[in-house]
Amino acid sequence: MGDGENIMDYQSAGVDLQEQEMFNVNLAMKMPWLGGFAGAVDIGEDYLVSSSDGIGTKIQLFLDNRDADGVSIKNLGKDLVAMVFNDIICTGAVPLFMNDYLAVHDLRISEINYLDLIAGINEGLTELGVPCPLIGGETAIMPDMMEHGKFDIAGFGVGVIKKDLFIDGTKIKEGDVMVGLKSSGFHSNGYTLIRKVWQTQKYRNTQDENDALIQKLLTPTRIYVKSLLAVLSRHRKKVHGIAHITGGGRDNLLRLLGEDINLRPQWSNDWAKPEEFKWIQEKGEVSDQEMKRVFNDGIGMILVVHPNSVVAVVDTLTELGESPIICGKISSRLKQ
Repeated sequence: MGDGENIMDYQSAGVDLQEQEMFNVNLAMKMPWLGGFAGAVDIGEDYLVSSSDGIGTKIQLFLDNRDADGVSIKNLGKDLVAMVFNDIICTGAVPLFMNDYLAVHDLRISEINYLDLIAGINEGLTELGVPCPLIGGETAIMPDMMEHGKFDIAGFGVGVIKKDLFIDGTKIKEGDVMVGLKSSGFHSNGYTLIRKVWQTQKYRNTQDENDALIQKLLTPTRIYVKSLLAVLSRHRKKVHGIAHITGGGRDNLLRLLGEDINLRPQWSNDWAKPEEFKWIQEKGEVSDQEMKRVFNDGIGMILVVHPNSVVAVVDTLTELGESPIICGKISSRLKQ
């Protein structure tokens, strides 16, 4: 770390997580049925599970560097699928369909191929491992609201699950083990801070170095659905909770613990972090605490597993090509 003058955090980059948390608290007071990673609607024997999400200012990083080698707008479409259905799979639900919302200044801008963006969504949907079509959406042309050359996109997905198979974290107990699945990078969160660091550093690199780094920063979010559906088909009763680690970092796991204030995650920190995380932390002089609060810390999904079933779950994940990491356990605050 340097002398402290150039230290960066999410708030100085323009995003106040405490303000967001307060908004969420106020929202929960008005709408107490909201929470977790996805919402569920009772339709008889099943729940319909839904989630909506976007990919934030990762879009702006793409727009600023779309001419770099290896950069493709299709990857943003895959990001969108991942952000929506990685939330839905946290309940164990099987994906059914997806809609999207695209807001643009003008569809005639030649340097942005919006058809490729939609094609990327369809490619992402094929990675879910189950039929899940993009059935429609909305394309809004808003020249008075969107700047020339800018766009935003959001997605809405739906899945279905039998009520007795629904995963909501209520079965999590002291001693359960946290099994992490590696991320492919920053996924789609924290890009306001990432872009701030990038803007201060890009002029210090060669073009080849910048292109290589941008490829890493724009790597699409991993889609975990196919692997998790396979794990749940064999070990559902032993998987007590699933947490998608996105904005808010590892604290996302707390959503699973709900009102049980006696339980807390006890983390181990012995897994390797991707090189781009080290680059952001070093060049932006970002503190360890801020890195864990903003980014996924190299772990994009966490399964909370009964201790007697950890070996079986890890073996299954390994068979599926994953590299699972034991990243901690659930402990009791009363014993601290």
